[in-house]
Amino acid sequence: MVKIYLLGADWCGKCSQAKQILEERGIEYEYMDIGKETKIPEIGKEYEIEHLPFFIVVNDNGVVNGIDSVVKVVNLVKNG
Repeated sequence: MVKIYLLGADWCGKCSQAKQILEERGIEYEYMDIGKETKIPEIGKEYEIEHLPFFIVVNDNGVVNGIDSVVKVVNLVKNG
């Protein structure tokens, strides 16, 4: 089982689309609004985030991946 964090913003249309795609597929995630979350600057530097939405995926072994595509996240969850 993976833990998915979606970094986005209320003003970001693609972020809203990503949330909808995940919800339609029954994929659980935690949403982090960059305008409200105080840890975002450190996370942004660590993963070199250049655009939104951005996903942080943590697997069972604690391995963390930064992913910039909802399609990649869906495929990762679907394919295990």
